[in-house]
Amino acid sequence: MPAARHTAAGLPEARCSLAELIETLPANKIMAFSGDYLFVEGVYGHAEMARENAAWVLAEKVLSGYLTDPEALELVRKILCQNALDLYRLQVP
Repeated sequence: MPAARHTAAGLPEARCSLAELIETLPANKIMAFSGDYLFVEGVYGHAEMARENAAWVLAEKVLSGYLTDPEALELVRKILCQNALDLYRLQVP
């Protein structure tokens, strides 16, 4: 398996992309996870990676002072859940 490609910032591509999206787009335009897989195991694995990457990027944003803790918590709720619910007009009981 080839090594993960890194960007100039030294982050793996997914983390670097998410960091850039956070700095350039409104919070309601970012989804850290979406995808379709034939097998449910692929969805689970991708969701785990998306959560890990989002946590890493948001922790870095808080440590650097770009976001406060409450802002990071609200942002992660949006990018991992609420934005998809709004986009697809889904109701959660």
